[in-house]
Amino acid sequence: MRNVPASTRVVNGQRQGAGECSFLDPFYLFKGKLRAAATRSKLYDSADLRWLADRYGDSIQARKTELNPQYIGLSVKRYPELEFLFRRLEIDLARAKDFTRNLDL
Repeated sequence: MRNVPASTRVVNGQRQGAGECSFLDPFYLFKGKLRAAATRSKLYDSADLRWLADRYGDSIQARKTELNPQYIGLSVKRYPELEFLFRRLEIDLARAKDFTRNLDL
């Protein structure tokens, strides 16, 4: 996480007043959720991936080569409905599935 860029904004809260808040780039959120979906069984990981892709699909698709194909394959094994999401992002699912052919969840 050291090299992950974050944008900082000043927010004004009702209780604690003004302060700085850091926001991650949506691609890095997607990348982290992808790893979570591949390595654990929490239904909201799949929902979060779909939400992020719905809102930031263009920026995620532009950087799709940075996504780990093994995590993509494992997440599709765990959540088959994600196959539609990765097809929409034009990710090579055959390659991702090939990476995880011999892996168990």
